[in-house]
Amino acid sequence: MSDPPYVPVEIHLGKLPVSCNEIEEYVIPEFPVKASEILVYSFVTIRGKLTHFQRGYYEISTTAGGNEYKQYMNAATGGWITVIDSANLWLPMGDDDKLRAKLICPEGEDSFPTRDQWSDVFILGYRS
Repeated sequence: MSDPPYVPVEIHLGKLPVSCNEIEEYVIPEFPVKASEILVYSFVTIRGKLTHFQRGYYEISTTAGGNEYKQYMNAATGGWITVIDSANLWLPMGDDDKLRAKLICPEGEDSFPTRDQWSDVFILGYRS
């Protein structure tokens, strides 16, 4: 029998940032064996309060070997609509044991106005 594809875990890291260019840093806990990759699950539900549509995205990353490894998840708001998005992302385990999430807004926008936002970031597994 071959080794399993990854070790499942369920570790809640926190919430996604809510302001443009705000960076949330999450500490990745130690695992029983040294992890080379982590499986990150993130979701966001946003209820807008603008009359116009505005789109941004989350940049979710780790840093390893002097390189920043980035993946992305869409975010949008506007016109009293509700937007839902989620992502499952494999990322290299960071040298500094941190995961980062940053909200990127459209050029010229300094805020991402919402009535409500619900979000969470989890680690669902790791590989060694």
